[in-house]
Amino acid sequence: MQNMKLERILLVTTCFVIASLNINAVSKKSKLLFLLVDGFRWDYFDLPGANLSGFDRLFQYGVRAQWMVPDFPTNSFPNYKSLETGLHVEGHGFVGNYMWDESTGNHFELPMSEQSSFLSSWWDVEEPFYITADRQGIRTGLFNVRGCDIIINGVVPSLCEPFLDNSSTASVSLQLQHALEMLQHDQIDIAYRRYTHITYELHLWKNVYHMNVDTAGHNFGPNSKEVEAAVTEVDAVVSELLDVIESIGDPHISLVLVSDHGMTSVDQTHKINISEAIDIRDVRKILDSGTQTLIWPQPGKTEQVYNRLREFHKNLKVFNRADILDRWFFKKHSLIPPIFVTADKGWYIVHQNKVDESYASLIAKPWHGNHGFDNDDLDMMAIFAAYGPDFKKNVVVKPFSIVNVYQVICHVAGIKPHPHNGTWNAVQDMFVEQELHTEL
Repeated sequence: MQNMKLERILLVTTCFVIASLNINAVSKKSKLLFLLVDGFRWDYFDLPGANLSGFDRLFQYGVRAQWMVPDFPTNSFPNYKSLETGLHVEGHGFVGNYMWDESTGNHFELPMSEQSSFLSSWWDVEEPFYITADRQGIRTGLFNVRGCDIIINGVVPSLCEPFLDNSSTASVSLQLQHALEMLQHDQIDIAYRRYTHITYELHLWKNVYHMNVDTAGHNFGPNSKEVEAAVTEVDAVVSELLDVIESIGDPHISLVLVSDHGMTSVDQTHKINISEAIDIRDVRKILDSGTQTLIWPQPGKTEQVYNRLREFHKNLKVFNRADILDRWFFKKHSLIPPIFVTADKGWYIVHQNKVDESYASLIAKPWHGNHGFDNDDLDMMAIFAAYGPDFKKNVVVKPFSIVNVYQVICHVAGIKPHPHNGTWNAVQDMFVEQELHTEL
């Protein structure tokens, strides 16, 4: 019966799980199950017709935030790293799902199909919590995480099981059960499991029942029945997950559930083709599309390209690097180009000579939903909820930044954190014993 419940957990395809068992780092045995659901908007709990008994149960016996503010840009990889390091984007250096290093000519791209994405220069900038844990003797196992065997500052996780491209539910189930067995038998202390979409192509997602929340939002829009079905599936996972935690009977297990960003509707007629505004011969490199684009003009062409773009479209925001908004914590990094453009909410950018082919279908048929927009917009807000002996019950706390999750992980799992951008004041009200925390 318990195995059937564990298999049920795997039906959501865009989440990652971290289960933490720490014996020696704190005075009491501490366990943490950390679950991230990609693209789960803060108000999906209120979708009409959704009967979310699992989430209701989680909220009743735990704590939740009104919403959680993602980092800008409100895309996956920048916010994965903000969760893992507690740093804003300009601090950890993952400025987008697609990046170009002008000094080396190397590219990073989200599918990580090119070898250049695995170079240490992308990864050694700041240390994720799972590497810090291993460095402190808290053994980590990474399952289905792209690049889990990358050496970061001289350390690799204790265990790295390979990423399963487009894996079946059965194979994922076997892998997670193996991870849980290793935790139970004290072979590892942290099991990190991530579920991410492999591609954005619509034809791969015909089975709505297994569609993840983020992909459903992209392909059908945030107010669609497909999103409601995906959210209901997550709710079933939460319910079964709580059953499993309670059946284990360990009084020191906590659950933290978050998302990386929200989602908003996109009008299919709201296309901004910036190739109509600029001469591509004046551009040395142009990267990414959709909600924002990064542009490196040819020498002596920066002012010309900037002026043409600035006057091109009223729903296109154009920035010289120095003028990028300070509140985004985005511009003070060497990977930010001389010109950065972003679309207003509900619009999308296309252009020629794209490096990232994942957006290729946008010109012919754009998505019905997207993220990446200003992190001041409510539609971009993410979720945070927690349950267990470390957390209060039936409490709603004020919104806080995503960089604060790092210190929650470190506090519950007993990891001594690195310097970060979070503040203890932002999260202390969710804990039962506010005074007993790792100094941050």
